[in-house]
Amino acid sequence: MTSDPANGGDLSAWLAKHGDANAQAVAARYSSLVRMVGEESFGGTYWREGDLVVLVVEGADTTRSRQIEQWSAHFPLVEVETVEAAHSLKTLEAIGDEAYSVVEELAPGQLETIAVSVEQNAVQITVLPDVHAAVSSALRDRYGTAVTVVSSTREELPERLNNRGLDFSPYIGGSRTRWYPTANYGYDATCTSSYAWREWGTGRIVETTAAHCYAVGQRVYNAQTTMGVVERKAGPAGATDAEVIAPLAGSSVTYAPRIWVGGPLTTTSWPVVGAIEETTAYIGSPIVISGANNGETRGTVTSINARVCFVDGCTEGLTGIRVTSNGVRGGDSGAPCFSSKGGAPATVMARGQLVGPAAGVGSVTYCTPVFDVSAALGISILTQ
Repeated sequence: MTSDPANGGDLSAWLAKHGDANAQAVAARYSSLVRMVGEESFGGTYWREGDLVVLVVEGADTTRSRQIEQWSAHFPLVEVETVEAAHSLKTLEAIGDEAYSVVEELAPGQLETIAVSVEQNAVQITVLPDVHAAVSSALRDRYGTAVTVVSSTREELPERLNNRGLDFSPYIGGSRTRWYPTANYGYDATCTSSYAWREWGTGRIVETTAAHCYAVGQRVYNAQTTMGVVERKAGPAGATDAEVIAPLAGSSVTYAPRIWVGGPLTTTSWPVVGAIEETTAYIGSPIVISGANNGETRGTVTSINARVCFVDGCTEGLTGIRVTSNGVRGGDSGAPCFSSKGGAPATVMARGQLVGPAAGVGSVTYCTPVFDVSAALGISILTQ
């Protein structure tokens, strides 16, 4: 495979360097760690440069510390650090649910995001600038250090033309999609295709993208060819932001269990070999977004089960991703969010599909977890 970063050449090395395989190993035993610490004392975990940090509420006894040390012996390649925390994850999740209602009552329609930050041991809330001072003051009085409020910047990335190319059946995930056919395949995408899936019951192979992209019954094109038609959706407002793209009746079109990696002009694709269910064990782990307009964007997971509000409503259960390279922009919606399988470079472990918003380096965007898409639409990820 080429070493050109624009075609995914150094992606496997980047994922490995940032503890991707270790994150998967720890997640497999994550529930045992929660049981050991106890829900009332467990503050969550996050990754820091390949090391796992476990948060335990202040006052944890020495027996519990020894148990964590024994637990960490299962992972000789991972340094495990235990630190004291002021709030348990269970407490913060309850505060987040309550704070959502408080903010909506205090400043209707001004909430942008709300999620638990394990690293900061607090609920992080983003609101529009005009109400930041009032909301911050009210929540500080009510919750103290358990909540932090920041003002939205609503930054837009600079406009630029990209081209992920001319694709043909079987269509690969991460392809450029539009609501109309055009010979100019270098023109901006409406949205990005996600993964190939197998439909429960019928066994049909279908594709997905974000539910805010197209209307039910609308045809979806890649350049001048018809990828399919939007058959049903599960959102976007107040539900999973995903919709099914199915072949037209009588069509021979199908979809491949692969996704494009690299830049907007990439010719490289990787096979999808499995899927990951997001838990707080993955906070701080590396993740990649493969968008049609801006190509490959790298980041780290900052939160799970986040609630994000757009103009057409709020979507729950999202994975927050802080962008560390490149960025996402309009037209990347629906893009695959993934990492690689431990010990198997140049493979895809599906983690979700992009919801948005546009985000540059240092900003946060969000993906719908792959198992939420599966449950909402009655489909299972197709693997190779």
